[in-house]
Amino acid sequence: MSLSQEQILAALRTVKDPELYKDIVTLGMVKHAEVRGQTVHLRVELTTRNGPVKDVVERDVRRALADAGATQVQLDVSAPAARPATAAGGQPGHPSHGPLPQVRNVIAVGAGKGGVGKSPLAVHLAVGLQRGGARVGLMDGDIYGPSMPTMLGIKGRQPELRGNKIIPAEKFGLKVISM
Repeated sequence: MSLSQEQILAALRTVKDPELYKDIVTLGMVKHAEVRGQTVHLRVELTTRNGPVKDVVERDVRRALADAGATQVQLDVSAPAARPATAAGGQPGHPSHGPLPQVRNVIAVGAGKGGVGKSPLAVHLAVGLQRGGARVGLMDGDIYGPSMPTMLGIKGRQPELRGNKIIPAEKFGLKVISM
């Protein structure tokens, strides 16, 4: 028995992205789905380059389609293409001319209260991104109680100066600077 397009999409709506907790159809991750003979041909584009997510989504897609009655599945799961650098004016391909043109993404961790775990969260996030293949710099901007140097074992280490540039300390593959 051949599956219809509606049956394929209904089966894929049961597959949740393990990081976003929404189904892959709603998230727009299903880029192509069709049946040719007894084979379901499917192309899924992930929202992230995270390797483990790919394995989970692929396994769940195959299981959902098998449960729906698919006998053969030809599946292509890919990560999103790298986006070109964007300038402050939003022009793809043109480098930014801001103070840190080599910085592509910034994640800020903050809260209006002390002692809620901002520093441990920032360190774990930075190490996780670094282990995932990103080049990561970590700046501790807490002027009242900087804890990153203690947490990372670089307390007392002074950053190196080269001309008018501050060269940050390195720990666990992270470039780290603290106020």
